[in-house]
Amino acid sequence: MSENITPLTTGHLGILRDDIAQFRAGISKELDDGFSDVCERLTHVAHGIRSLKRGAAATPAAQHSELHHGKED
Repeated sequence: MSENITPLTTGHLGILRDDIAQFRAGISKELDDGFSDVCERLTHVAHGIRSLKRGAAATPAAQHSELHHGKED
């Protein structure tokens, strides 16, 4: 009887192994896709922060220039 069970068991184990491999591949792709989207969003946020910092750094100089050069409205 064990000679009948062994091929059946190893066959099921092979199917499970293949299913797990496919599952891991699918999860890996989804994670990669998700992380690339997150990285892209973080890059946009970083660019926005840099532009805000540049704008804030330029503001005192612009105000100084307006005060000392008498800019009129």
